[in-house]
Amino acid sequence: MSGGIKAGGIFFIVALVLVFGSTFLPFGCVVCAPILALGLGTAAGYLGLHWSPDGKLGQGVLAGALTGLGALIGFAAAFMIALAAINADPTAMREIVESAIEQQGASGLTTDELLGLMPAIGLGVALCGGLLFLVIALGGGALGGWLKLRSRPQPPIDGGVVPPVGMA
Repeated sequence: MSGGIKAGGIFFIVALVLVFGSTFLPFGCVVCAPILALGLGTAAGYLGLHWSPDGKLGQGVLAGALTGLGALIGFAAAFMIALAAINADPTAMREIVESAIEQQGASGLTTDELLGLMPAIGLGVALCGGLLFLVIALGGGALGGWLKLRSRPQPPIDGGVVPPVGMA
């Protein structure tokens, strides 16, 4: 098993659980989840390259992508559960929709039409937010892989001849 898949699999589960849980915190999906996606993606990318025998940056990107997939699923599941909990009380959902329509001004949609669109809107928001976290974790995986590549000792450029101290 490649290092990218091993690290990505581990961090897939970690991201799924942590992003799912952080979404229920106040401002969790705006502050905590993106920071978690970046941090976990970076760690996965670093370890993916560390555990990879070939040492190519693609292993870090793969680990970050798998981590991002876990973040996407965790956020989408948490968002849909939260939306279902709000939908469980029809009067509360109606008040939320009416308040949103009032704040936006005349939108041309009635409250009942907007309530009918809520499942599609909720699914769209869940997937778009999750995709954002996937991209953030993917970038973190590339960053982590790059950091690991930078920390590796590089061979000398001039064929292995190291000049004496003071002669360079």
